[in-house]
Amino acid sequence: MPKSLPPQSVLPGSTVAHASRSANNSKLMAVLGALGVALFFSQAYLYFFNSGRTPIAPVHWYLLTLALASTALLVNQEGGIYIVRSRPLILWAGATTVIMAVSLIVTAPGRLVDDDPVQTFVRREEAVVLLATFGIVYQASAALKLATTVLIIVTLMGTAINISEFAAADAIFSSVAGRAAGLYEDSNLSGSMLVAGMLLSMPRVSPSFRIVYSSFVGVGVLVTFSRSAMLLWVIALLGMLAFRWLTPHRKIAAVLVCLGLVGAAHSLTTGGWIAAVEMAGAGDLLNANTRARIGASFLDQHDFSKEEREDVALRALDDWREAPIMGNGIGYSGRFSARPHNQYLEVASDLGLVGLVPVFALLLLLWRSGTQVGVLLAVHILVSNFFSHNNLEFPAVQVAIAMALSGAWNDLLPLTNIERPA
Repeated sequence: MPKSLPPQSVLPGSTVAHASRSANNSKLMAVLGALGVALFFSQAYLYFFNSGRTPIAPVHWYLLTLALASTALLVNQEGGIYIVRSRPLILWAGATTVIMAVSLIVTAPGRLVDDDPVQTFVRREEAVVLLATFGIVYQASAALKLATTVLIIVTLMGTAINISEFAAADAIFSSVAGRAAGLYEDSNLSGSMLVAGMLLSMPRVSPSFRIVYSSFVGVGVLVTFSRSAMLLWVIALLGMLAFRWLTPHRKIAAVLVCLGLVGAAHSLTTGGWIAAVEMAGAGDLLNANTRARIGASFLDQHDFSKEEREDVALRALDDWREAPIMGNGIGYSGRFSARPHNQYLEVASDLGLVGLVPVFALLLLLWRSGTQVGVLLAVHILVSNFFSHNNLEFPAVQVAIAMALSGAWNDLLPLTNIERPA
């Protein structure tokens, strides 16, 4: 009597065994996708290291992510497909690396006394590699699906932390008292990332809860007192309204957009929001900094933040004029304690017109991604770059871009009422 064969699930090369391996590989990609959001987008990896709560340095998280992603791609039969889908982003990463390397080689000698071009190159290259890595990972439907779900939690938690920090009237996380920032520690970055998180996670939110979700995030943005973040939230709401993401509450969304636009116009021309805040019972939570931001016309304000931004922007513009084509060298703007607060001006000052090409090429990749998610994030970063010089080296932004560039959105679209743009 012949020996009975083992179950098919353990036979080498069997269909069941193959399905089991594919499922395990998908799980690893999904874990990587969630890791990108939970660690990098939330900035938990950096906050807990800076605060001494964990000994794991950021570079170790980068290396771990790269190792896990390489392993997942090697054992996944669709790894090659994910790489092919990410080819435009990989080419962008290679070209960006070459431009930065040439600038470093040509201009670094003799500049180490005033600034550190090597450190700037390393910081930027880490971000480029991180973007390319997650750009491949998020091509997997399982990775993008879990990442967007985790992103809802991260965005809600970030909003709740901001509100709590403002209510405590203390700089628990923020580097500036009176302005909430959460784990990002920087109010402007916090507000910008909350809006980006809202945009990217919205496809996983039930249509009936999207307006509530957007409004809650708006409160978290408001308490950062970041003028740029408030603008980004209004623009995001406009985009979602235009693309019909907020049905069946389009009328409520339209009212919120109108209120946002009226509020922005009022702040720009007359200010005078202190009385409204005091009427709401939150006057005691305002300090001199926040009162200056909402108490007068933006055009007439002379708070330190606004004056500093004007000064450093003009300085960066002058530096660009000195070397318009190749710039003054990577890291050149770092010789001053205050950087330009403008990604375009910083890149132009450091790398010239040549360096601006990859910046706009990345925005073009987002715009032509084929989904409304990519279009909305492209607009978000396009505007954000005018107010921040951190986008090219901020891991949270790289994760957001990688998610938006994923072709896997096509697999998630049946879960939502979001349509591909014509």
